[in-house]
Amino acid sequence: MNLTEEDIKTIKYQKRVGFVFPGALLVFTGLFDLIYPFYTRPNTDWMLLVVVDMGAIVLSVLLSYLMNRNCNLDLEDGTRKVKIEKVEDKEEEKLYEAGSGALYIPILGDLFPKLWKREMKPINKYMLIINGFRYQIDKDLYGKIIRGDLVEMYYSQYSEILLGIALKK
Repeated sequence: MNLTEEDIKTIKYQKRVGFVFPGALLVFTGLFDLIYPFYTRPNTDWMLLVVVDMGAIVLSVLLSYLMNRNCNLDLEDGTRKVKIEKVEDKEEEKLYEAGSGALYIPILGDLFPKLWKREMKPINKYMLIINGFRYQIDKDLYGKIIRGDLVEMYYSQYSEILLGIALKK
């Protein structure tokens, strides 16, 4: 089965750690380059800085390659795996959006209800429990699935990233 545009977007999104961590290594190396000459002002060893910089560049390129290797193989291959699993249970969880409410203060809440009497906005999360693990799904799929149904779980070929869940036809 071929990857969809949304699957490709999901796999590319998973690659971000393979760029952020080596990038942070390069930033810290740059900070070292800025600070080191101030501590060793009369006797700055410039060759040491060049060796450290070259080592950091090689290490960051190697880390980026190794961290994103499986995702790159998935994108080159262009296929995904399908696993058929049985739904053990499903649950709906009500959460509240952080920062959407305000603390109720009795006098201020009566005078300025829009500022001091706001309640938090509820958010519903819909979960399937499959093989003891929870998977978050959208509301439409949640309404279609009942306990004991078979679902198709789509995974990337090499990195085993969950790309989606659909009701088995």
